[in-house]
Parts: sequence; C-alpha cells; structure tokens
Amino acid sequence: MCWSRSEYARSEYGEGSTTSKDQADDSRADGDLLPDMPPSWVPKLTIPRDMLDMRCPRGARTTLYKRCAHDIFAGFGECARWDGLVERLTLYADDARHVVVEVREIFARRRDKLKERRYYPQQDAVKEIFAPGSLFGVKDLHTVRGERRVINFYSSARLDGLVRRDELLGVKLTEHYTGRDDHLEYRSTTFGSAPATATSDGAGFSIAGSTATSTAGGGFAAPSLPQHFSTRDGAGSISMSGSGGNDRALPVIKMTEKFGRDGTKPADADVAKRVFHLAVGKILVYYHHGEGKLTAGYVVFDKNGTTQAVQVDPLSPKPNVRELLETYRTLQAAEKDVLQAVRDSEWEGREIGRTRNTQEQTITLEAPYYDICRIQADDTDDEPSDAEAAVYDYLLPFLPPGTAAAAASPAGSSNALTHEQALAVRERCLRALKDRLIERANIIQARLDEEQ
Repeated sequence: MCWSRSEYARSEYGEGSTTSKDQADDSRADGDLLPDMPPSWVPKLTIPRDMLDMRCPRGARTTLYKRCAHDIFAGFGECARWDGLVERLTLYADDARHVVVEVREIFARRRDKLKERRYYPQQDAVKEIFAPGSLFGVKDLHTVRGERRVINFYSSARLDGLVRRDELLGVKLTEHYTGRDDHLEYRSTTFGSAPATATSDGAGFSIAGSTATSTAGGGFAAPSLPQHFSTRDGAGSISMSGSGGNDRALPVIKMTEKFGRDGTKPADADVAKRVFHLAVGKILVYYHHGEGKLTAGYVVFDKNGTTQAVQVDPLSPKPNVRELLETYRTLQAAEKDVLQAVRDSEWEGREIGRTRNTQEQTITLEAPYYDICRIQADDTDDEPSDAEAAVYDYLLPFLPPGTAAAAASPAGSSNALTHEQALAVRERCLRALKDRLIERANIIQARLDEEQ
C-alpha cells in the first residue's frame, strides 16, 4: 500500500490537527520524507567462493535449445576441466540434433593463449583464435584439412610486419604485410607439381656492340641479352639447401611482389610490382602511376636475351646499357632473396602446425590468482615449526661470544652474565642505537638538501 504525504500526516497526527499541516508543509519544503522501511526478514545471501567457481552443480551443465546445445563448465577448482574448456556451443542442422553443423568452444587460462576453437565437421575445417602473446604472433588459424590454411597474425608482434598468410596447399602461397621499411605489401608464390631439383649454373653475361632504339608509343627496345644470362633452368627449379629448405620442397613457378608508394622517389622510378616467372625465365617490373597518368612504365627481361622497357613520358631520358645491366643484376639478387623468403615462410607454416600438435598433446593451464592465494592460505593453516615459533632475541648480536645461553639464565646462576659484562652489553646497545639515529638523521638531511 502506498500513502501520499497528506494521508500519512493525517494518519500520524489526526484529521484536523495543525501539526499535520505543519508536517506536510515541512515535507514539501525539505523534500521527500518517507518512513523508514522495516528490515528484511530474508537472511543475507552468501555464496562460498568454491561454489561460485563451479558455476553450476557438479561443475557442468547442459541446456538444450532448438537445433542448439549449450554446455558450461567450471572455470576453477577441482571440477574444472583439464583442457581449460569453460563453454561449448553446438549447432545442429536438424531439430533432432543429430547432424552437427558447427561446434564453438571457449577456453580460459591456456598457456598457449588459445581462447576459442570452432569446428566445421561438414567442411572438415577448424578455426582457432588466440589471445595476444601466442607463439609466432598468431591471431587466428583456419585450416581445411589437406586443402587450405589461413593464418592471421598480430603484426605488432612480428618483426617482418606479416598480417596474413593464405596457403592453398601445394598450389599457391599468398602473404600480406604492413608497416615495412621497403613498402612491401603483398607477396604471392605459385608452385609446380613435381619436387624441386637442385640446379644452378651461376653464369654471368656481357653486352657488347648494341645500343637502345626508340619504339612507337614512347617505348624502346634494349640491347639483346645472351641466353645464359639466367640462372634458372627450364623448369624454374632452384635448390634451397639453406634455412627452411627440404628435399620435398615444391618447385616455384612464379613469384609476385607488390609495393606501396614511396614518396621520396618519382613515380617512374618507384617499383609497384615485380613478377618473377621462373618457369619461362622472365622478370617483369612495373612502376607506379604518376600524378594524372593513366598508364605506368614497365620493364621486361627475358631469358632469350631480349629486354623491353616502356616509359610513359617520351621525353624522359632512356636508360643505357649499363643501367639495364645493373638493374638486371639487382633483380637477380632480389629473386634469390624472395625465393629464400618463400622457403622460410613454408618452413614457418609447417612449424606452426607441428607446434600446435605438440601444444594440444601437452596442454598446460595457468594457475589463477585466487587458486595461488588459496593454496598459500591452506599452507599457513599448518602449525608453525619450532624454529619459526621461537622468539627472536634482539640482544643476541650484542652478547659476548659463547654467552648466548647465559642471557636466559636466572640471576645468581653460574651461567649468568657478570656485572661488567652486562654493562658492556648495555654500552654496545646504546652505541648502536646512537649510530642508527645519526645515520637516519644524515639520510633525512641529504634528502632535504636534494629537494631544495
């Protein structure tokens, strides 16, 4: 029942009482004056911490919904799961809940930083999501068995700025980068179907008696290059016995790199894309579009000795033979570096897979703060040892050698200190106290001097 102020005043002081009117006026002036509610007869609700950690009776509970099942598990305590699983959601394709479409699992306190895993049985795929601090800086890992593997990384946790790696197993490898000094943003590699064989001739080349000639459209034909200029064989196979290479590595047919715009270079000298066709022995270099330009320049080096360069501006100076030779040598060295980076990426992908298998076989959970405090509290419940229970004697450092037990002896006994020994102990105690006070005064004065 709810009363108004006037009804409450009439019931308290009478129907025609002037006091009721005064009280009502005071209530309007001072604000809401409501009577105190009686205390609740329900006892205070208390839940032990152990019961709260279980989250549900016996540490597990399953709730069924339409085409869905929701499981929760204890997060801490004796009922907690050994793998750190705290929640699981299963989605079904039928009302009878027989055909599983997706399974989502949430983990906690995992040493490998795994926080969520998603199964897709129909596609035979698994997606794992990690918290910051995981090995190799992995953010999430999506694997389709025997077909594809997509890895997203925490770019701030890696030195190479890798953001995403997409592997179409045995066919293509694609990587995306950010924040690199060389402005590299994209790299893709196309593989062949046969195992790589170790071939490398290491031959050089020379150019003599040729000059560049102009071509229609602002391009020109560069001098012919000898066929032995390329260090690649017909199949595009290059041995990689260094880091990341193995005997079963697939041959690389094509490698592509894309770069962002470098403001310190002109557009016609800033590389936008490099394509290495190892199978046909051709290298293509594309440059960025200039301001207000619809086309961009490019250079093509072929293993048969021909070189073609196209420039947007027909009035710009044409590169000479020496410049083309230096450019080709630079690209040759860059090709080896890119191939080595591809082999390292392959090795890292295999290493991530092996590491994940090892982590799942040896799952380790991090002990929560509450469990550590509870274990320490349980240890303190034990009776202290005799050595810990003994009271420390502050006079012990000032007693004469060999008279430690004499301090506890009663006066008049043979082990008690003599009058001269007691005075000497007193002097040493006072001297130590005086030295300590002087030291403290010096420290205080030094700090005051520093502040001033």
